[in-house]
Amino acid sequence: MYAEDQNTEQITPKELHVAEQKDDKARNSEPAQESSQTTPAPTMPEDQASTPVQTPAAPSRVGSSGAPGDAKKTELRGTSTPATSTPLTDQIVQAAIAQIETIALQNPSWYSLNSWKQYLDQIETVADTCVNGLLTTTLSQASDDTKKELIEVVKDRRSKLPLSTGITDQIVGICQSLLAFGAGGLALSLAFIDKASTLSVPVQKYLAIAGIFYVELVVVSILALILYMIQARFRYPSVYFKKIGNAWPWFYYASISPDVPRGPIQPSRQRLKATVLYAKDFIQFTRKVLNEGYPERLRNEIQQYFLLMSFQGYVNQFSLRLANFFMYGFTGAFISMLIMFVLVRFFRL
Repeated sequence: MYAEDQNTEQITPKELHVAEQKDDKARNSEPAQESSQTTPAPTMPEDQASTPVQTPAAPSRVGSSGAPGDAKKTELRGTSTPATSTPLTDQIVQAAIAQIETIALQNPSWYSLNSWKQYLDQIETVADTCVNGLLTTTLSQASDDTKKELIEVVKDRRSKLPLSTGITDQIVGICQSLLAFGAGGLALSLAFIDKASTLSVPVQKYLAIAGIFYVELVVVSILALILYMIQARFRYPSVYFKKIGNAWPWFYYASISPDVPRGPIQPSRQRLKATVLYAKDFIQFTRKVLNEGYPERLRNEIQQYFLLMSFQGYVNQFSLRLANFFMYGFTGAFISMLIMFVLVRFFRL
């Protein structure tokens, strides 16, 4: 008994620390041993027992750039963003679409302006109520950070929409050049028409073919410019709506009175009317800006975003149709020139 106590007292602190670590490892490995029946983890060597074990720190939530500020964005986008599609919002959207389709099936008279405008008022009311319901449902579940991020995303996307195409400008420029050279060529041909009889018959035929080809190009250019002017006078669907059309912070249709006289030459009465309406519109515009809350600001951003997207669709389609019209016209004129050239060259017509 005395010997056992004496041996116990002779245990060094280093050995005691090793024994404690062995017990901790044994307790931690018990679940794994029961499930997989694996061998126990190896013990730490005795020469490393005095060194404290360092556990790795938990990784911080940072973005891809590693900056601490990205952690908030990652958490915001990953956890706090509300679901955009819920049974409630789906019901609101489906009910509104079904109601709009029902109104559209009433077949208003196309030649009566007042008949189809009253149907548009009903459609606008349904769409406006649906959008307000979606915003109310979504914003009620969103945090302040999510609301701020949502409006920034809409503004960023809206600012990056391309609203013009380079094809239309190029085609209009080509048509204008063809008309200008055509006028010059006509004046030149009238000046030297008396000398054309001195040329050989084949040369006269080839000049006639070139003249016919150029006249066809002039006709195509004139028709293309007419099509372009018709497209420029097109009235987009947003013009017919007051609530869901042009958003008042960005377009004068929703902020300036339509009764403002805009003639280049105005008598005193019209100028007085224009100044009065300007003052009234400015007061109302200031009131709107000062009273604009977050839901209305987000609504205006989304409304203008969609309006520009709709406008982009019209611009691209108009440009594509103008390009196709000019290409088909030029191809037809070129093929007719080749046919006349073949007839003159090989069939001696």
